[in-house]
Amino acid sequence: MTCRGPRNAARTALTTLLVALVGLLTVSCSGSGGGPAAATPPADPVTGTLRLGYSPDLTQAPALYGLSVGLLVSRLGTGVHLRARAFESTDALVAALRAGTLDAAYVPAGAAAAAYLAPGGEQIRIVSGAAASGARFVVRADIADAAGLRGQPVATPGLGSSEDVALRWYLRARGLAANPDGSGDVSVRPMSPDEAVDAFTAGMIAGAWRPAPAAMLMVADGGRILVDEAAEWPVTGGRFATTVLVTRADYLADHRDIVARLVAANVAVIDELNAEPQHGAEVVNRELAIGPGERLPVGVLASAWESLAFTPDPISISIAVTADRKAALGLAPAPAPA
Repeated sequence: MTCRGPRNAARTALTTLLVALVGLLTVSCSGSGGGPAAATPPADPVTGTLRLGYSPDLTQAPALYGLSVGLLVSRLGTGVHLRARAFESTDALVAALRAGTLDAAYVPAGAAAAAYLAPGGEQIRIVSGAAASGARFVVRADIADAAGLRGQPVATPGLGSSEDVALRWYLRARGLAANPDGSGDVSVRPMSPDEAVDAFTAGMIAGAWRPAPAAMLMVADGGRILVDEAAEWPVTGGRFATTVLVTRADYLADHRDIVARLVAANVAVIDELNAEPQHGAEVVNRELAIGPGERLPVGVLASAWESLAFTPDPISISIAVTADRKAALGLAPAPAPA
């Protein structure tokens, strides 16, 4: 009998989450890079409806840009009716996907893994990457190292998020306890991006581990970068998954042709973002101002955009390692062995 610990169990369980990538990305990425395959819209008749969820966030730039310029619609073809819906909350977005009211969605990588590993989450499948990297641990200017965090409150997007796991792993490696209930040497509190920036500016927290652009807003308010998360990922050359494109397994089984086109559309969008970064950033910043949001200051936008990498590669090893660490930290039960 082979015994598997939390690490191997997480890797085994997440294999199914990532298996949809095989074939879909191979075909869809063949035109990546702006060549004829990337520029040619689909011609064969495919019909159906695709309900796509996303969040108005800079890390979801492929969704915002693709919808704004019409590239997602055009690459799906005239026979596919795209119904896109924005969600302010990642929890609400994932809940809609799990409930079957969405067919696909752009979601934080950690949320995709958590949704899959949760009871009843076997319907979630990652079909492409979207955005990578961008997270920073920004602290007060007077904090020189991890030791200066003892007794201080800090923030992350939420308990068990990728950034939350990264922070707690970083603290544990330096002998600092950060318990799930907020106790320990360092008190870690869940906060939304706006809450974290406001709390930092008001002096209510000593820092926050956040993805772009919140980290850059905190730097603009006098903070300093204590940790660039890229330095914590030598195994991937400094890259780690931030946003991925997922679909439901039942929708993938019934509409594989539509999902393949969605993946191809995502690749085409990423190609444009990388080919014309300034234009892409301007379009996305304009989209962020729609609804309750607001445009980012030019300097913040530039530094945040530069910190992100837009890629169809989901950097799956970073998703698996984060799941391992989450289980090791006691933030989630270890997946059952396959």
